[in-house]
Amino acid sequence: GVFERLLGEFTTQLETHRKRAELTELRAAEAARGREKLDHARRTAANAVLDVVLAPGFLAGVERIGDRLWLALSAVVDEFPTIFEDLRGAGLMLGLKCRLPQTEVQQALLAEGLLAVNAGENVVRFVPPLIVSAAECDQAVAMIRAASRRLASSGLAPSSAAAA
Repeated sequence: GVFERLLGEFTTQLETHRKRAELTELRAAEAARGREKLDHARRTAANAVLDVVLAPGFLAGVERIGDRLWLALSAVVDEFPTIFEDLRGAGLMLGLKCRLPQTEVQQALLAEGLLAVNAGENVVRFVPPLIVSAAECDQAVAMIRAASRRLASSGLAPSSAAAA
């Protein structure tokens, strides 16, 4: 009796262990298939991005939009010398050096619906996607102007004479 009972318990434990091992193998195989699918999706997405970026004229268009944005933001710096002192950057990654604390400027931009990143040396940085349109850039510049007008009228900005 005792031997048979122990043998039965041992057999049950072995069967449970075997089932767990099979389940572990199945999970590992599923995980490997999942990684393969994810890698395939990543390669497909990367190729699609490259197709767009390397298409004839795409990068020239990005450069045109960057130049247009540079000119528009330069005009904002000239228009609001108590808020901004300089424009920095290249291409579409541009930043406005602020006379006010950058957090105040960033909050004013956010209130207008425009996201900007605080960067070093009291700069708010704009990093639009490469597919940004001229109309979207114009809309962003309008938001920057609106935020700047609000900041200028808030009393936070130094006087024009002090900024010049």
